[in-house]
Amino acid sequence: MLPLSTANECLGHWVFGRVACNVWLIVDVLCCTASLWNICIIALDRFTATLYPIWYRERRSSHQALLYVAIVWSLSTAVCVPPLPCACHFQRSVVLTILSCNWACFHSTR
Repeated sequence: MLPLSTANECLGHWVFGRVACNVWLIVDVLCCTASLWNICIIALDRFTATLYPIWYRERRSSHQALLYVAIVWSLSTAVCVPPLPCACHFQRSVVLTILSCNWACFHSTR
């Protein structure tokens, strides 16, 4: 995601086309949301390990780690995916307004 953002900042406008812009925005939101949820899960995991050290030591496993990863990506996807089908049908949706705002920012000339 960073190379596209860097090119946008250096050139002052978006040069990769409308589809790439929309994909970039969606993936950017997905990754940022996943990053935030990962921090929350890590904090919860550390809290549990501190509060219940014996229970935590007995119960930690690869299965639990995979469950945490699945939860993080499921929540992140739940935030990003629902607006997608609506964006084609409802031109006045909040998501489209945000995307069009970002689109206008990318295409503004300095």
